[in-house]
Amino acid sequence: APEMGEVSFPDGIEAQMRQTYRNVSWLLEAVGSSLSDIADQTVFFLGDPATARQANSVVRREVFGDHPPASALVGVSQMFDPRCLLEMKVVAHRGAG
Repeated sequence: APEMGEVSFPDGIEAQMRQTYRNVSWLLEAVGSSLSDIADQTVFFLGDPATARQANSVVRREVFGDHPPASALVGVSQMFDPRCLLEMKVVAHRGAG
């Protein structure tokens, strides 16, 4: 099985969101799935809601085009690491995309 390397935290929520999708893609591909198979996602974020909404709008369009999955964007007060600005929970169904 593939192994993840060291955890990195790019600067800014938009960059971290792109990195998160790369990580999720890597995990899904390891089990024969892909980002297009995501049916639902929840993004937990720190910081300004307007900044998070803008990043979410831009990056979701990059990743999913005109066919994004159901999604929730939830503000939280802290994360597992102070450098982390977001966490993402996804539900994917292999072959759904």
